[in-house]
Amino acid sequence: MKLLTWQRAALVVAVPAIGLGLATPALAVTPAAPVAVTDPAGDVYNDDDELVDAPYADITNGDVKKSGANLVLTYKTAKQLSPAEDPNWESESSLTDFLIDTNGDNKEDFDVEYGLDEDGDIYADVYKLPASDTDAPACTGNGDFVNGVHTITIPLSCIGNPAKAGYRVETMYDLDVNNTESLAGYDSVPDEGFAQVG
Repeated sequence: MKLLTWQRAALVVAVPAIGLGLATPALAVTPAAPVAVTDPAGDVYNDDDELVDAPYADITNGDVKKSGANLVLTYKTAKQLSPAEDPNWESESSLTDFLIDTNGDNKEDFDVEYGLDEDGDIYADVYKLPASDTDAPACTGNGDFVNGVHTITIPLSCIGNPAKAGYRVETMYDLDVNNTESLAGYDSVPDEGFAQVG
């Protein structure tokens, strides 16, 4: 685990409050966007709320679909490069969160965190929210980068097998891992609310 979304709240201009999730969802999600979402390029902001050029963090589309007993989460950026080949992903300030709303209250109940571990391998960990930096993942999934697309697969059982769910993708990217004073760049899609899982 690197840095959970709630720990970054002070750095991001508008991160919704973390909700208290239910183990077994009973409500349907009311999505704020279509199933697959797109985002214009050139909208990455840094810690000082300044627009920055960070194409490897600049989300252009995201999608989450059920596939059998799994949930498959994907996103693409303006420029594509595997985290394993990008030195800036070695920073603790570089990771991606898929925030999942499983009970329709428009608040995140799970955080699917995607990044590089200490060995330089891609990981995908699922955390039940709210969480602390000492909490172990609720489960782990598989993360991969294939044909320019970041892909995460997790078991649906890990998030309570919801009948419906919503999602939001958030990137955090160290702009220069070799500079100790480097700022991080941020992007999200959708910008507000949650898109519906297909």
